[in-house]
Amino acid sequence: DFEVFPNPARREIFIQSKSLEQEAILSVSLSDLAGKVIRVWPNRAVPDQDGRLHLPLPNCPPGVYFLKIETAQRIISRKLLIQN
Repeated sequence: DFEVFPNPARREIFIQSKSLEQEAILSVSLSDLAGKVIRVWPNRAVPDQDGRLHLPLPNCPPGVYFLKIETAQRIISRKLLIQN
């Protein structure tokens, strides 16, 4: 399964999964509680040397968001808290 950390986050998040090599991420999006898409990171399929994806969070006001991780096989949603 996919792990999103740190949560709460400040300036960046990481996505890590044991299946990242077999299950490439097609896109990641961040939405507010009303469903408005705040940020999209397309084609983030290449993990770093530690096997995780790094996603910066520039200019995101503090609050509760939903992170949607889309792969070819499934869509995963995680709640994310962003703090100052």
